[in-house]
Amino acid sequence: MARFLIQRTAIGLVLLYFVVTAIFLMLHVLPGDPAELLLVGQGGTATPEAIAALRTALGLDQPLATQYWDYLTGLLHGDLGTSLQDGEPVAAYVVQRLPRTLLLVLSATVVAVAVGIPLGAWTARRGGTVDAVARALVSTGIAAPAYVIGLFLVYLFALKLRWLPSSGYVSFAEDPIGMLQRLILPTLTLAIGFTAIVMRMTRAAVLEVISQDWVRTATAAGLRSRRVLVAHVIRNALSPVLTVVGLQMGAFLGGTVIIERMFNWPGLSGLLVGAVENRDYPLVQGIVIVIAALFIGLNMLVDLSYPLLDPRGRKR
Repeated sequence: MARFLIQRTAIGLVLLYFVVTAIFLMLHVLPGDPAELLLVGQGGTATPEAIAALRTALGLDQPLATQYWDYLTGLLHGDLGTSLQDGEPVAAYVVQRLPRTLLLVLSATVVAVAVGIPLGAWTARRGGTVDAVARALVSTGIAAPAYVIGLFLVYLFALKLRWLPSSGYVSFAEDPIGMLQRLILPTLTLAIGFTAIVMRMTRAAVLEVISQDWVRTATAAGLRSRRVLVAHVIRNALSPVLTVVGLQMGAFLGGTVIIERMFNWPGLSGLLVGAVENRDYPLVQGIVIVIAALFIGLNMLVDLSYPLLDPRGRKR
C-alpha cells in the first residue's frame, strides 16, 4: 500500500506540473493585452506609454521563459501569485471562495450517494415495471440541463410555495439557518442529475454482480436475499460507482459556474470565469492549480478505497 501511495503521488505531481505548464502557455497565447484590459477596466487612459509602464510594473515585459520560471519558483515556495486586478494574493481569493464551492459539491455528493445507490440497487433487484419507470426517470434526470432544473426548483419552492429563498449567500457564522436555507436549492440542482448518474451506474453494477455464481451459491445456501444484496452484492458493485462519484466531484469543482451564477453563490467557479474574462493570469493559474490538485487527490482516495471494498485488490 505504501509503494502504491508513493507511485500515485509521483504520478499526481507530474500531472500537476503538466497542468501548470499547459495553462500558463494557453493563457499567454490568448488575444488581448492584460495591461490594456486592466487600464480600460479601471477607467484609465490606455495610451502606449501607460500600457508599457503597467506591463513593466507587472513583469509582463519579461521573456515568457523568465515569467514561467518565476512562476514555478513561486509555486515551490507556496506563492500562487498576485491578482492583476487589485494586487491581492491569489491564495486569499482561493481560501475565501473554495470552502463555498466544496460545501456545494459535498452536499450534492451526499444527496446523490444516499439516494442513488439504494435506489439503483433496489430497481436492479425488483426489475419489471419498477425498473422500466426508474430507467425513464434516470434518463430524464441525466438529459435535463442543470439550469432548467434550477429554474423549476426556484419557481416551485421559492416563488410558488415560498419555502426557500431563491438565491443569495450568508456565512454560517452570521446566520446558520439562513445559510442552510440558501444551500438547499443549488444543492438539489446539482444533485438531481448526479443522483441519476449514480443510480444508473449502481443498477448496472448490481445486475452484473448478481449474475455471478457465488451470489447464486450464497442464496442457495439459505442466506436471506436482503443480506446477500447488502453485505455482498452492493459492496462488490461499489467500485465502478465510486469511480464515477470521484470523477463527477472533480468536474463539479470547476464546473458549477452556471449554478453559482444562477443562485448568486460566490464560489470558485464564478471567480475563475471572471478571471478569464479579465485576463488575470495569476488568478486563473492559481485557481486551476488548486482545482487540479483537488481532482488528483480525489482520484487517489478513490484508488486507495478499492482494496477496502474488494479484498482481491490488496494482492495486486
